[in-house]
Amino acid sequence: MASNLPDKYTDAQREAARDLFLQNVGINDIAKQLSISTAALAKWRANDNWLEAREAANSIIQADKVSKRKIDLVNISDEAITQIKRSLKAVVDNPDPPTLQQAKTMAEIVGLVDKVYRLDNQLATDQISIQQKVSGSISVEKVREIILSDPFFTSQTTQKIEK
Repeated sequence: MASNLPDKYTDAQREAARDLFLQNVGINDIAKQLSISTAALAKWRANDNWLEAREAANSIIQADKVSKRKIDLVNISDEAITQIKRSLKAVVDNPDPPTLQQAKTMAEIVGLVDKVYRLDNQLATDQISIQQKVSGSISVEKVREIILSDPFFTSQTTQKIEK
């Protein structure tokens, strides 16, 4: 790390300056805190690759933050899934039929879980894939067949599709 500066500054001052720089403290602030000239700091920064070291340290810190956020997201997701399971069980265990709002909410949950499953397994997230493996297109009859096989469609929806 030694450069061609006079021995005006100690190695300890230089290391302290580098540590502050790696903590994203500005050159002028470092100069004031440690009573080091900005010219010396600029020379050390250039000659000793402080900027590259700072960018590398920031990348590591950012990656660590992202990793921690992912862990938090998984934990939050796990807790949400537990609460959703409890809520769904309460609806199922209730001797009265679910309200329309409860049924709609359960259908939305099932749809969301299906989309997450499909994304995790790199499958199409819609029932009809844009690219068909067979011929590159899909016929109206095939669309009708797929829609009619969907258990969430009612007889009223079926009548509209058949027209």
